[in-house]
Amino acid sequence: MNLVSISSKADSDQITQQIKDQGHEGSAFWTSGTKLGDNITWLWMGNGRPVSFTNWAPGQPDNLNHYTESCINIFSNDMVWGPNTAQKWNDIRCSRELNIICEESLIEYEYCST
Repeated sequence: MNLVSISSKADSDQITQQIKDQGHEGSAFWTSGTKLGDNITWLWMGNGRPVSFTNWAPGQPDNLNHYTESCINIFSNDMVWGPNTAQKWNDIRCSRELNIICEESLIEYEYCST
């Protein structure tokens, strides 16, 4: 199992719906997104792929207060972070304690007859 990687709007919408369905709109969550040493390139550590789809909250990523914010979290509801931020992405220091969303790889096998 790995922290979640979000590669499409459909993935993002599914995760957002799951957060809402479970009643966790007021919680922030880690993803597997992280910024590499070049301080520019974002990568999903869960699957090793570059971040191509993004769902940043307005003004993000921002390295708030000049901290090195190298990890991606999913914001909680608008009341905490401002309008249009609910379940959007934020860059944050990787040392923060947040909830997690994990994903498990699905391995499919096809059985062949001889």
